This record gives sequence, C-alpha cells and structure tokens, in this order.
Amino acid sequence: MDTGPITSTSPKPADFMWGPKELPKVAPLPPDSPWVKYLQLHFPRENLNALCEHAAHLQSNMSRMLSSEMNRLSKRARATAQKMKDAIMGRD
Repeated sequence: MDTGPITSTSPKPADFMWGPKELPKVAPLPPDSPWVKYLQLHFPRENLNALCEHAAHLQSNMSRMLSSEMNRLSKRARATAQKMKDAIMGRD
C-alpha cells in the first residue's frame, strides 16, 4: 500500500498512538436534542449500551492495528536506510 511521499506535514507515528484516555473529548448532547429523542424512541437503552461497547472495542482494535502497522513500516524504513547507508559506504 503506497501512501505517497513523506512530507513535513505527514502524520508522525505518535499521532497514531491513541489510547482510551487520549481520545478527543466530545460534549454530550443536551437531553432535549432531537438526536437524543430519536435514539431514545428507536433504540432501547440496552442496545445503545451494546453499541457503545462495540464502538470502544472497534477503537481498541483499530489502535492495535495502527500501532502494528506503524511498527512494521518503521522496521522497513530502518532496513531501507541501512541498505542505503551501506551502498553509499561501498559495502554490499
């Protein structure tokens, strides 16, 4: 998967290392919000709780996958840099 050239504005590995406590904070909807009323009307509380748990599980999996991919890319970049250094120094 080619993501294009690396630029000074490319995300840094630390940008992807989100933990559960580091997620962006979102203000809760006011109780009289039409969205709250819609959810309460169409979804029982148990379903919403299950949905929230599922979302947290998905976030955790995505965080692990991103971390794993960043580690893989980092190892690949180090290996490539070492090959380039060896080529410049005349080592095979």
